[in-house]
Amino acid sequence: NRGTDGIDGSMSTAVGFAAPSDQLVYLLIGDLSFFYDMNALWNVHVNKNIRIMMVNNGGGSILTVPNCNYPEGSKVPEYIKAIHKATAKAWVEDRGFKYYSANSMEELELGVAALADKDSEIPIFLEVFTDNDTDFKLMSAYSWSINRMKLDEKIKRGALHVCKRALRLVTKLFN
Repeated sequence: NRGTDGIDGSMSTAVGFAAPSDQLVYLLIGDLSFFYDMNALWNVHVNKNIRIMMVNNGGGSILTVPNCNYPEGSKVPEYIKAIHKATAKAWVEDRGFKYYSANSMEELELGVAALADKDSEIPIFLEVFTDNDTDFKLMSAYSWSINRMKLDEKIKRGALHVCKRALRLVTKLFN
């Protein structure tokens, strides 16, 4: 579930999906999406099989406006990126989760191994702390590495194929 660009209800959806399941259910979520939807963990049906990894970079690096020179001292970037110093630790522990945090590769490896524990009797949460500016640079580099022309062509061909199929169906209905 991407909700509205990933922030609306993705955790609620994962909790609901995990509730009747015996399988492990994984959710990778950003900090703003988590804090926006954290009341999903208040649900009495949170199952022990839910595994959540939250990337906490102190704000929405995805909301950064590239090449935008704000006036010195401007608060605009702070509001756009929803900069914060919050952590999920107290909330998820209060909700019955086993909490792990990662500030290094070693801690990340331990946390990921914990997420894979099929025998845990409680849900597991891993909070990974990263740097907002570094995340933005990495995300931008990845985004630019995608061949946009090929992607656009693939989307156009797919849309054209769907339209042709729909037209054939409509033609059959009225003939």
